[in-house]
Amino acid sequence: MPPKKRLSPEEKKALKAQKKADRKARAEEKKLQLKYDYLHRELKYGALTIQRHEKNWKKMLLDIAIPEMRKELEYAWHNFERVVDAKDFHISLLMDEIRDSEEQYMMNIRSHCENVDSLIRLFKEQHDELRVDNDIAVQNLQADNEREISKIMSVHKDTEDFLNMMLYGLEMTLKEQEQFIRCEYCSRIDEEVGKNAETLQKLRFIIHKDFAKLWNSVLEFLEDYFKKVSERKKQYEFLNNQDEQVNALLRSQLEKIKHMNNSIKRLKQNYNLLQSTQGQKVSDLLMERQFFADSFWALKTQLEDEINTDNKNLTLMTVETNESIKYLKELLKKGEEILTLASLCRKYETLEEKVLPFPLLGKASYKTPLEVDIDFFDDIADLKLFWKRIGRSDAVRYSIPLEVDIDFFDDIADLKLFWKRIGRSDAVRYSMYEEKEFLIEENDKLRKMIHEYCQCLNCAAFPMPQTQRRSIGINRIDGNQEMKKYSMAEEAVSNFSTQTSVE
Repeated sequence: MPPKKRLSPEEKKALKAQKKADRKARAEEKKLQLKYDYLHRELKYGALTIQRHEKNWKKMLLDIAIPEMRKELEYAWHNFERVVDAKDFHISLLMDEIRDSEEQYMMNIRSHCENVDSLIRLFKEQHDELRVDNDIAVQNLQADNEREISKIMSVHKDTEDFLNMMLYGLEMTLKEQEQFIRCEYCSRIDEEVGKNAETLQKLRFIIHKDFAKLWNSVLEFLEDYFKKVSERKKQYEFLNNQDEQVNALLRSQLEKIKHMNNSIKRLKQNYNLLQSTQGQKVSDLLMERQFFADSFWALKTQLEDEINTDNKNLTLMTVETNESIKYLKELLKKGEEILTLASLCRKYETLEEKVLPFPLLGKASYKTPLEVDIDFFDDIADLKLFWKRIGRSDAVRYSIPLEVDIDFFDDIADLKLFWKRIGRSDAVRYSMYEEKEFLIEENDKLRKMIHEYCQCLNCAAFPMPQTQRRSIGINRIDGNQEMKKYSMAEEAVSNFSTQTSVE
């Protein structure tokens, strides 16, 4: 295989510049495609944003009761739709710029095709030179192969003659040795003969093996040579077919480039005509777009601040609710412990300490403890006869001797402090019941307020009613007229933010 031809410094420099230009063109094309995809995503995102904000704005308009404020909010919503329309128009202008850049890219492709033609011509010249060099190298290899084969055959013949002479000399030496040492070494003749025969056999085997290896290498070299020649011929035919296909493709691409060049000239003329006639209108639209962009970002910033404030309030309300629930649980646990302790104390009361926990006073015992006068329990102490009967019944039930002084029960009627404590405990119990009812009502109110606050969210606990969205058309107006009405739109937004903060 002939050595690969080295390129000159000028050719290397031209090839490097061509590769650099190709990479730059691919990067520019990728950048334009990314920009094109980004603008399409912006259009889709704008449509989705319009749908979402239409739903939110409609819900807000339905909740507003004042017709005048509703009209002002509808007016603000129309302004927002005009902002989105201006954004779409700006995106269309950017798409026009992208098409212009694509036209410039096609001009660069034309220059690139010319460079490719020159490189193809250079490649064809180098290919012809390589083909001539290959033929010369093949002829030289054939001549060298024939000379080497003749040289190997002559060396082989000389080696064979030398080996025959060596064998003859060894045989003569063996005979002489047999004559001289037959008498002395009669017993070792057979051993020496065997060793010499083995040595001869080894030498003969080694020589034949080396010769066979040399002959196989010559055959492999010839087979590899004929195989490479056929492969190079096939590669040449394949490259020639590819060259013809590339030439046909270049001719078709050249026709397309000519057609596109004519289209570019025609489009440039149309663009210059539109630029001269629609310049003032484009500047007015740019001013209107800037105004709507500022209004949109101001409204977006205000809404984000309000969302952050609402999230903080919701977090604070959640923390306070958890603390309230924890405090109520502690109160419940404390009440249960008090009741348990009271039941235990009741079990360990002695017979002398047995008293009725509640007075049997008919309807008066069902009054609210807050409405019962504490002095009411002073009258209980005068019921001596009642307590004496209770004492006798307890004496009979617990087998108390009759010698016990019945007047002992007279002292029970003087337990004013005990009955006052019972009244206070009843008052605390009923007040806790009332506080429990109040907390339940307050919890319902808080849940209702959270529901009203989260109506704009997708809350699983409180599903929102689905409303049908009505499409609203966008009015096309002049930007200067909209600038004059900016003060009214700003006043409507400020009024709406004030009302939201007050609520």
